[in-house]
Amino acid sequence: MIYKTTKAIRDTQDNDFCYYEGAIYPRQGLKVSDERLEELLGKGVIVVVDDTPSVATQEDNRDLEEQDYDQTIPELKAALDNLGIKYGSRASKADLVALLKGA
Repeated sequence: MIYKTTKAIRDTQDNDFCYYEGAIYPRQGLKVSDERLEELLGKGVIVVVDDTPSVATQEDNRDLEEQDYDQTIPELKAALDNLGIKYGSRASKADLVALLKGA
């Protein structure tokens, strides 16, 4: 199954890895137990998108390190705010992306 996040989240069971709203969950290479998926579905932070991955979905499932950040600076700041991550008022887009990646 394919899942997407419904809001920006920090996965406490994956070294506080940050997902932005609408990201594919789990990230490529991460194995998640059925219990963890049920927990996140129950909390409403992920939703089922599709049972069969299409070519486009597989491309979307790239690791965040490889992903292009199409989000604007205000969107990135909003995602960081939702996660409670502090950033400088003059932070560049690259800085904000690095914070979201957990760097």
